[in-house]
Amino acid sequence: MDFLIELPFCEVVFKGAQERHKEYFKSLFFSGKKNYLKPKYKISVQFENVRVDTLKSLFLEEDTMAKNGSLFMLDTRKNKVEINFDLFKDNHLSIKVDPDFDLYFLYNTVIEPLLIIWAAKYGILYVHSSAIANKDGAYVFPAWRHTGKTSSIFSLAREKISFMGDDFCVLKDSMVYLYPKHINIFSYNFESYPWLYKKLPLSLSLRIKLSVYLKKILFWISQNLSGALSKVFYRLSELAEISTNTKVTPFQLGLKTKDVAPLTRVRFITKAGVASGEKKLTLSEIKQKLLAVTVYEIREFLDIYQKYKYLYPKQSNTVIESFDENFAGAVEKNLRQAFETHIALLPNKDAYYDKSTQI
Repeated sequence: MDFLIELPFCEVVFKGAQERHKEYFKSLFFSGKKNYLKPKYKISVQFENVRVDTLKSLFLEEDTMAKNGSLFMLDTRKNKVEINFDLFKDNHLSIKVDPDFDLYFLYNTVIEPLLIIWAAKYGILYVHSSAIANKDGAYVFPAWRHTGKTSSIFSLAREKISFMGDDFCVLKDSMVYLYPKHINIFSYNFESYPWLYKKLPLSLSLRIKLSVYLKKILFWISQNLSGALSKVFYRLSELAEISTNTKVTPFQLGLKTKDVAPLTRVRFITKAGVASGEKKLTLSEIKQKLLAVTVYEIREFLDIYQKYKYLYPKQSNTVIESFDENFAGAVEKNLRQAFETHIALLPNKDAYYDKSTQI
């Protein structure tokens, strides 16, 4: 079975797939309108048994090995994904994957980093942020994980907005494009926005309420114990938290989606906020902040690549090597165009920009 996922400026094509592979990625992305953008690059994922002689291969770490110019990443069950960077030709990236490879690991540690890195080559920004649109244009909320990206959507959900991204959004030529990945909801989202329970099936809603209650009890116990027992109950509270994680489509929450909208506002989100007043950032600081947030999300892939580069320096990949430079250039291009046309970046918890900002 072959199928594909259409994303802004990219196609991810799966070949030799099984029904469960298709179902997994169907649960990861929701379907929207057919992508009318001509792909700039394509990622092909070939499902087949990846064979490698472990006795003649070099183990970099317990879960990483290399042989004949190829890098092999192993999941917890020793299934493999093979990446040969030397075979990445221009805008076509091709990888091989064992059919039983951990699909969560595959997407988050291999496919999504490749999406982000190759996008930067074409001046396209994958910004780690949530994004919504209204009649004025798109609002983008970059942030570190678990600092309020999803909450920024829920806080505006009762207004007339359209969904454009929860985990990432895509910027090109100062336009924001929908990243059609499901919305991830955790216990703290349910606690802050109880109306979310009403949007879910009753059985799922009750299960999540029970998990939230259990998490609180386990956490309280961990705080009132010491030593190893405290750590055990704290870990159990974390597991209860994970069990509250729920993926939903924007449609389930009563939200419409928007395929593309002009960038009109950017608000950086942090836990700390601002002690007093508004803080203006230079373009250089904006670049550093966006790059740091994005690299954090793909750091595992980049770390593994550095190990690969050490072994095969002649086969290093110029696109990966120049990612920081490409990303910074894309930030400058998109924000400069925005400042010169329609953007007015307004006060937020930790940053303020407007057209007077020196860039």
